[in-house]
This record gives sequence, structure tokens and C-alpha cells, in this order.
Amino acid sequence: MTLLSDIRMSIPPEVYNSVNSFLETHRWPCAGYDLDKETQLFRENLRYGLAHRNTNMHMFPSFIEVKSEIPVNETAIVIDAGGTNLRIATVYFDSDFKPIIADFEQHLMPGLDGPVDDETFYDILAGYVAPLLKKSRKVGFCFSFATHMMPNKDGLPKPFSKELQLNSIVNLPIGQSLREALIRSGALNPDDQFRIVILNDSVAALLGGLQQIKQENLVVSDCIGYILGTGTNTAYIEENANISKLIDYKKTGKMVMNTESGTYPMQNRSQFDLDLDAKTQLPNDHLFEKMFSGRYKGDLLNEILSRATSETKLFSEAFATALEDCREVTTIAMSEFIEAPETAGILADLCAVPSDRQALLMIVHAIEDRAAQLACCNIAGVLTHLQPAQDHPVALVIDGSTYFKSPTFKKYLDKYFLSYIKRVLGYELTIIPSVNSNLIGATVAILTN
Repeated sequence: MTLLSDIRMSIPPEVYNSVNSFLETHRWPCAGYDLDKETQLFRENLRYGLAHRNTNMHMFPSFIEVKSEIPVNETAIVIDAGGTNLRIATVYFDSDFKPIIADFEQHLMPGLDGPVDDETFYDILAGYVAPLLKKSRKVGFCFSFATHMMPNKDGLPKPFSKELQLNSIVNLPIGQSLREALIRSGALNPDDQFRIVILNDSVAALLGGLQQIKQENLVVSDCIGYILGTGTNTAYIEENANISKLIDYKKTGKMVMNTESGTYPMQNRSQFDLDLDAKTQLPNDHLFEKMFSGRYKGDLLNEILSRATSETKLFSEAFATALEDCREVTTIAMSEFIEAPETAGILADLCAVPSDRQALLMIVHAIEDRAAQLACCNIAGVLTHLQPAQDHPVALVIDGSTYFKSPTFKKYLDKYFLSYIKRVLGYELTIIPSVNSNLIGATVAILTN
């Protein structure tokens, strides 16, 4: 197991060997993944999805074209619907391409606390949009869930992951449904001019990154948008000619490809992953996302600890008893423990003896190490498909708390970016932190398409 050296040294050999043996028994990759093999498998799924419809890894064409000119001083309404929050604002770019955000509001995402029917969902959205129509009739809607995009840049939601109860809106056109709700409310007349573009959060991250690249005059060979937060997803710029499943679409030009990489059907999964998947709202769906995204890391840890306390003597009886009563084995609790294992907290307080803390620390590091390997193979798979020129770095626009708010995970991922992507594959990455990329990317999309 390739744990950070200071952590490896802090764990006694008997604890290390016992945890290692337990994890290996349940098919955990303690020796690490074969990064070349896993990268190749990811790339093969990506390319298969360019040629075929209804694939496990969805590979949705966004129909969002990439243009060099971004209009300035033109306002758009932007909506950002994510796993937890619904944000809305108006945005325009000044003459220096700096985004000016106004009228910002944040609300909880409908469907978090219980099922919401389609008409109620869009009536709620229309209530937020209506007051802003006096500023613009152009709406960029970043919809951060699996969505089948159409050439008219509307989208049909797929069944929901992240345990959001919104399946009433599945396969209903998002833009058309919002327009109908605005008409229902009287905020819009049927003949009024109104344009809306739907895009995914990974597409928005990429477009927002292109805006940052333009604003800062950066020189890069290519750009990838990467979501690593509650869920995970990846977008990149593809030649239309390579998207052979689009039979009647123009073969010239480029568009942003929404890979829906969280749906990648990863085969090399542990027993803990299988246990977790079986308990989710949609088993056998978003398998890759369930292995390492922020929504599921805490659940994964809970599966590992439950088996460890029931099958082994890795932990004390006091730890096992406390775990049974604990309902807070969350990703946040895991992050707090891994950054400060000696500080009182939800997970630290479970530990009754030093070996409890040592075994728990090793397990959470094993989760972060494996997560970093998976993320690395994801990016490497896109890079080896694109094969960009190596004379300039590739911009990797990262949006999500898993990378920027998890220092330990970031250390692991940066390690694999260096040891594999740079030293083995030969690609230099320029990491661009996403700043309001969903809002900014949605603005770029509606103003340029």
C-alpha cells in the first residue's frame, strides 16, 4: 500500500499487516492499481462511447461549441443546480473578460428532503428566474446531473444519482419545462423571446476554465474540466468528426464532450464497493462515482468498519460497540479525522486504545490513496485519448471540495499526477482552481451558443 511515508512510519507492523490482510481478503488493491491497465480500460470505454449509444459510460455530446470570442457587457441569467444547492444570478463579462456576478441567491435543491413532482420543481425555478427577466432573456442552466443533451441545447435528465428524489423530471426537456413554467406563472408570454442552454457541471467547469485562460493570457495545449466533489465527472473538447454516433450532425468543428465519467463501469471493485452499491437508490449505476466521490466516501468507510468489527479483531470491543451507536460516519467526519487524528471528533472519539486509532488511520488513508489512483486514471484516460502536444501544459480545471478541501487526498493525487501523468505519460498539468465555474461556464455557454 503506497501510504504517505509519514503515515506508514507511524503505524506499527502488526497493525499494518493485519489491516492489509483484512483489506486484501475483500479484494482491496493494497498493492495499488496497474495504472497503465486501468487508464487503458477507461480510454477504451471513452472511445466506445463516442461510437455507440446507450453505453455504460454515457459519453453525452453537449452540442456546446467552443468559440474564441466571448461577448462582453452582455448580461445572462444563470442557474446552477447541484447535489445540495440551487444557485441563481446574473452575470456579464467586462472589457477585461472579468465576470461580474450580481443578483446572487442560493437555495436548497428541491428533492433533498423528499420527492418533488415535475410541475412543482419547475414552478420553484420559475419563481427564482422571473424577477431577473427584466435584465436578460438568455438563460444558461448548469444542471449537474446525467443529462442526455439534444442538438437544440435542451436536455433530458437521466435517473438521478446522489440520492436526490427528482425522478419525476426524468426524460422531460429541462429548458422547455422551465419556459412552460414561466408562461404558467405569467412571467413570460408564449411569443416572448427566450433562449436557454443546458449544460453539465463538467462542461461548465471547462468553459469557465477557458474564460480564466483568456483572462490570464495562459498558454495551454488543451483543457479538461474535472468535477470532484459530491459527485465526479469529466469534460473535454472533441472533434465532431470523432463522434461517430452522431450520424446526422455536422462533422466539422469541435464541441465539449460530457463523459459522465462517474458512470464508468469500473470492474476492479472490492467487496466493500459491492456492499455499498447494493444499498444505494440505483444499484449498478454510477459505479465509478460510488468508489471515491465525496457523496460516498463516508458510506464506504462505514462498510469497511462494519465488516472489520464483525469479522476481525482489528478494533477493540469498545470501538465496535461505539460504532454500532454512531450514525455520523460521514465523509466530513472522515476528512476531519484524517487531518487531525489526535483531535477529539466523531471518529477519533470511537477509538478506545492506540491500535484503534492506528487501524482507523490506515483505513482512511487507504481510501484516499485508492481514490487518488482512480482520479489519476480518469484524467490519464482522457489525456491518452486526446494526445495533446507536449510543448505546453494541459489545463485541468478542477471544481469540487474533494480536491481543494481535503489536503491529504490532494497530496495523494498530486503524487500520482507527478509520478504517472508527468513522468510516465509525459504530460504537464496546470491545475486551475474553479472559481464560480458553474455560473461563469453557463454564462459562456449561453452567450456563445
